Amino acid sequence: MNKTQKKLVRQMFPILISFIATIASVFIILVEFKSFVSYELLLGVFGAALGVVVAYTFARIKEATDSPKIFISYAHEDQQFVDKLYEELHSSPYEILIDKHEIHVGDNIKEKLDEMLVVSDYVLFVGSKNSIDSNWASIEIEKAKKLKKKILPLKIDETNMPEFIRDTMYADFSGSYEDGIVSLIRALKATRHNKSKHTDAA
Repeated sequence: MNKTQKKLVRQMFPILISFIATIASVFIILVEFKSFVSYELLLGVFGAALGVVVAYTFARIKEATDSPKIFISYAHEDQQFVDKLYEELHSSPYEILIDKHEIHVGDNIKEKLDEMLVVSDYVLFVGSKNSIDSNWASIEIEKAKKLKKKILPLKIDETNMPEFIRDTMYADFSGSYEDGIVSLIRALKATRHNKSKHTDAA
């Protein structure tokens, strides 16, 4: 089961419990009070409940499958920061793509990274001394630029941002993680809002 499916299951669980409770209630009423209750009324209640479940299901499926995808480009030495960031964003309306969760034994690393970049909507570049010294990070950002992906840089230490991204505004985590995450969430919301407006206009 992939992350989109898991997210859908989590979203659907409360409404499924409610639906089962509704069915059980209708069944109990039919058995216990069949001489006093109109079958048409009970069928109407059941039909209304079923309609709500169907509508909710389609809405959740659309939301899960349409969730913007965020690829995180980082150096493995910064794994602790990335793990914290992943947990922060995991419950948001975004699907987070990082090698730790997407690349498995036997996968071609380069091909999987390319695949994640292609399907992503945004690329978070975790800027640090480690990532700047890493060839992988610069290669991933250059590919992201060629694919015209929205790049959102994060600065997590006092190292200057690399030349290939120096002119781009970044979320600064180097002084305060809380300030950095607030800036990032605000940027994601603004970017998604602008993208939605352009899509609607088209």
